[in-house]
Amino acid sequence: MLDIVRDADFFDSVHQLVQQHQLEESGAERRDSDRHSFESTQHISPFDGEAASPATTDFRAVQCHDLSTTGLSFLSAEPIPADHVMVALGGTPPKLLVAEIMHTDPIDTDAGPQFLIGCHFTGRML
Repeated sequence: MLDIVRDADFFDSVHQLVQQHQLEESGAERRDSDRHSFESTQHISPFDGEAASPATTDFRAVQCHDLSTTGLSFLSAEPIPADHVMVALGGTPPKLLVAEIMHTDPIDTDAGPQFLIGCHFTGRML
């Protein structure tokens, strides 16, 4: 079983990523809530929470939509076949976060039909 940590360091790490992105995208539109536009390519993998960490080859690139200290949303061509995802967020090395999928909504985009998937962070990988 994997060690998933839910502590202040986890939330600090996500907060730092949000702040870093805000500095890089200082002209970006900001919402009134704590969500921030995060149009960035990141990597996710379906995750069952019980098995070993997904292999590098299990991760796939997704276009993120927004990010907050409590979660993120991203676009996917198809629904994710799991209740949780592992998110490789940030630079090198990335922060490995576990997130519960809260909603999967079909939307139309310039690239055609996609799904907007909203997730709530539940922990980070050690």
